[in-house]
Amino acid sequence: MVKKRHSDRFGQNRAKVPQKSPTPSSSKGTRKKSARRNKKKKAYQIRESAWPDNLYRYAAARGYFFERQYQGKKIKKPLGRKLPLAMKEAIAFNETLDRGEYDPLVMDAKQATLAKLISSYLDQCAGLAPKTLASYEGKTRLFLLFLNQEYPIIGRVNDVTPAIAQDYVAWRLRQDVPRSGKPGEDAVSRRVSPKTVRTDIARLKTIFGSAVKRRWIDANPFAEIRLVKQSRERSSAHNPLSEAEVKRLLEAAKTYDESGSDRSTFKGMMHDMTLFFLLTGLRLRELITLPWDHVDLDWGDHGIISIKPFRIDFTLHVRVPLRSVKKVERLAHNRKGSEMLCAKKQQIESIVPNGYRVDKLLSLGRPCVRDWDSINRTLCIPATYSWRQKASEGSVPLLPETRAVIDRHAMARFDGSPFVFAHQDHGPLRSSYWEEFKRLLKMAKLPQNYRVHDLRHTFGKTLRRRGVPLETIMGLMRHADIRETMIYAQYDSTEGAREITKLAGFVS
Repeated sequence: MVKKRHSDRFGQNRAKVPQKSPTPSSSKGTRKKSARRNKKKKAYQIRESAWPDNLYRYAAARGYFFERQYQGKKIKKPLGRKLPLAMKEAIAFNETLDRGEYDPLVMDAKQATLAKLISSYLDQCAGLAPKTLASYEGKTRLFLLFLNQEYPIIGRVNDVTPAIAQDYVAWRLRQDVPRSGKPGEDAVSRRVSPKTVRTDIARLKTIFGSAVKRRWIDANPFAEIRLVKQSRERSSAHNPLSEAEVKRLLEAAKTYDESGSDRSTFKGMMHDMTLFFLLTGLRLRELITLPWDHVDLDWGDHGIISIKPFRIDFTLHVRVPLRSVKKVERLAHNRKGSEMLCAKKQQIESIVPNGYRVDKLLSLGRPCVRDWDSINRTLCIPATYSWRQKASEGSVPLLPETRAVIDRHAMARFDGSPFVFAHQDHGPLRSSYWEEFKRLLKMAKLPQNYRVHDLRHTFGKTLRRRGVPLETIMGLMRHADIRETMIYAQYDSTEGAREITKLAGFVS
């Protein structure tokens, strides 16, 4: 029989010799393999006599782990890098196994990381409103930032203790935020209010509460955290304007309307809005979103306005700048009337004027080709706006001065806007009234600590000074509880000196 030959890589021919079948390993080879295994095990596994049973440390790293045989299976769990916590958990694991209460889910949960907890909880909250979900994400991001700065070695849910939770509250109260609550270098910074920190604690308490339900931790570290809540008197503190300050504010509002910034959407109506605040006691959002459907000019002598929820369908007229007209025409070319004018968000951003929040615009409606008015350079977008007040419903009668304001703004009603104080596009006002009000205070040389809501307090305090009963003030200001109205019932010595004269001749 001729043996087969093949060429090796050096070009030499050699016979292919059949390999022998492997022979069973001898007892000597088994002992050598076992010795190598034990040597390798000792290389990564270090243990000291003072440690609890089954607690080991990695030789190549600073981490600890628990390893034990239980019912023919090897249980191995990492315990982190902190020896005191590792010893505590090793003792707890040994006791659990000795009692025969071994639960793999519980032992796995003890090692759950904070990132896993937060991501799993946010996944459960995916159906919530975008604003609420963003709030949860922001609160958890701040907590992780605190841990990264103060406790960088903590990464597991089980490591967060009530003491760490208390330290987080103290850390949060020391943080500075812009006045508006939005990031910005030019904003005036202030400390975080206790109300904001209470909201942070409530969010984290909910998140860690879900870990308790899933048996990831035994107790909620934020369960016992309490912040001293402001008293009702302090939270209801008000700062009404005097009559002289009211006159200076109204004069400054007239000057603002005549020479104010052209970029402000309140130019031409700042005086009317300030007067309306002072003579109706409306809140900021109640006035800015006041619709014509809630104004009854046939009621009584001068009319009445109602404050209640509403939902309005209207047409938003967005005037396109000259620089963007050709771009809109190009987008509308070769498209049908029912097709979307802009398929992408970036396209809408490039054609609408500056100052528009595209997300808000898209929430109202998305423009189609038929919505483009090339003659007037206007996008006529069908929109819907809904609003619900936070406080009680009610109504406020109008005075001759406020009726005159309504008449001056009647042109907006004829233009098709559903709002009394309307934007140029027939929608609600979108600019920050707070920023314009601060400019108004500066022009009137009034203290900068006045708020827009203080105009409402001025309304209630003026009624009380002129002898209006508290029950009537409660109805006009739409308070749900008489205790809210009692802040205007403070004793005035001037009023007392006038009223005490009614006792003349009482004992003679």
